[in-house]
Amino acid sequence: MAVDPTSVEENEQELPEVEPQRAVGNPIDHVAPTCMIWAMVVGLAILIGLILIWDLSHLNVISG
Repeated sequence: MAVDPTSVEENEQELPEVEPQRAVGNPIDHVAPTCMIWAMVVGLAILIGLILIWDLSHLNVISG
C-alpha cells in the first residue's frame, strides 16, 4: 500500500487553522486554591505570633 505524496499535500492544504484551546471554567476556580494556601500561611503566622506574645508576657511564671 503506497502513499501518494500529492494526496498528502492536498490534505494538508485543506485543513483549517485550529485556534489554541482556552481553559474552560470559572477563573475563580484557579485562584481559590492559591488563596486558601495563603490564608493558611497568614493564619499560622498569626497563631505563632499570639503564642510568642503570650509566652513573653508570662515569662516570669513559666521560668518560675
